[in-house]
Amino acid sequence: MPSTKGDIVQRDSRFPPYTWDVAGNEANFFIRDVTGGSRLPFRIRPGAPTSSLEISATGNVGFGVSNPTLVTGSSNKILAISATNNPILAITNTTANRQWGWYVDSSGFLAAFDANATANRFMISTAGTVRINGLTSCTSGVQTNVNGDLSCLSSTRQFKIVAGDLAPNVALANVMALRPQTGAYMETPDVPEHWLVAEDVAAVDPALAGLKDGKPYTVKTQNVVADLVAVIQQQQRRIDALERALMKR
Repeated sequence: MPSTKGDIVQRDSRFPPYTWDVAGNEANFFIRDVTGGSRLPFRIRPGAPTSSLEISATGNVGFGVSNPTLVTGSSNKILAISATNNPILAITNTTANRQWGWYVDSSGFLAAFDANATANRFMISTAGTVRINGLTSCTSGVQTNVNGDLSCLSSTRQFKIVAGDLAPNVALANVMALRPQTGAYMETPDVPEHWLVAEDVAAVDPALAGLKDGKPYTVKTQNVVADLVAVIQQQQRRIDALERALMKR
C-alpha cells in the first residue's frame, strides 16, 4: 500500500529550513524528521489498542485508559498510567527482560514488584500503613546496616558469633553508670520523654550504642536488656544465698 504523507516545512526566516513528514502505510503511521536524518520519533503500529495514548478534554494524559484522571488530587498532576489487571506504573529493562513497578493489589494496597516479578515487596494502604515484604514478625525490632538496608533485628544464633556469658560485674558496672534522662524531642517539646542518650551510653560501653557516620546515634536496647538480665540474675542468686544462710540459723 502506498504511503500518504504531507510535508511540514518550517518557514521562519530566522532559522534554516526544516522538514517533517506526516505519513502512513501498511506498516505504521509516523512523523518523520526528514532534515534530521529521516528518524521516526513518533510511530503508531497497526493493531494498537484503543486509547493507547489519550488526552482528555481537561488536558490529562492517559496510557491504556480511556478517561485519564489525576494520579493524585493535586491539580498539577496531569499524567495517569493505568490498565486493568496490569501495573499502573512499570519500568522495564528490555536487555535483561526485567520489570519493576507499582500496582494496586486486591486489598487496595499500592504495592511494588521487583525485577523477578515478585509481588508485594513494598505496600502502602489507604490508611497509611506501610508493609515491607521480608520484615514479617520482627518482634525484636527493625535494624539497618551501613548501606541503609532494613532487616529484622535477628536474635538467632546462626547469625552470631557467641563469645560466652556476659560477666555480671561488667553488666552491673554498666547499669550503675547509665544515667536515665528526662526531656522532650525538639519537634514535640510539649511531650515529656524518659531516655537513655546515645552519647552518654556510648561513653559507658560502646557495645550499648549504635553509630551513624562514626558517631553515637542510637541506643541498642537489646544490649541494655542483656545487661539488666545479667544484673537481675546475679542479684537473685545473692538473695537466694542470703535466704539459705538465714534458714540455717
